Amino acid sequence: MKASDDMQPEFMVAREVFTEAIQFFEKVDAHSKKLFFLAEPDLKQYLDDWKKKPEDIEAQSRLWAILRELFRRTHQIFLHTAQIINAYLVSKSRNKKIALQIKSGEGQSVLQAYLMAVEALCTGRKQFNVSDSVLAAEQNAKRFAPFFEKVGLTC
Repeated sequence: MKASDDMQPEFMVAREVFTEAIQFFEKVDAHSKKLFFLAEPDLKQYLDDWKKKPEDIEAQSRLWAILRELFRRTHQIFLHTAQIINAYLVSKSRNKKIALQIKSGEGQSVLQAYLMAVEALCTGRKQFNVSDSVLAAEQNAKRFAPFFEKVGLTC
């Protein structure tokens, strides 16, 4: 009997989803390395090209890399491995029982802005910033407005 035979179904699903997230991150990271030295107009052209065929996983990982690079250039913040994996898990958790807890100081606002851009571009739906603090929501809207504008979104 394998160790995996004794695992509960919930754990198996979580492990599969996490493995998928790591594999997705590896694709994003590979694209990110190629985009690092591109001029911004070229990045925007890549984004426009993505909008023509957003369905496949390779195109998705390219989008995530483009947004990651535009975020870095706009805010001088590079989304790290854990942040990309967490964003991926959140984006894939709509119909699954997945919850993440991100501690204060670990980039919650950054992750939220990045994920809102991903979701808005992938689904075409408006995204809403829900917060228990009106002040924090307003500050984040102002802070991340330049990034949203670069990717063709508005606050």
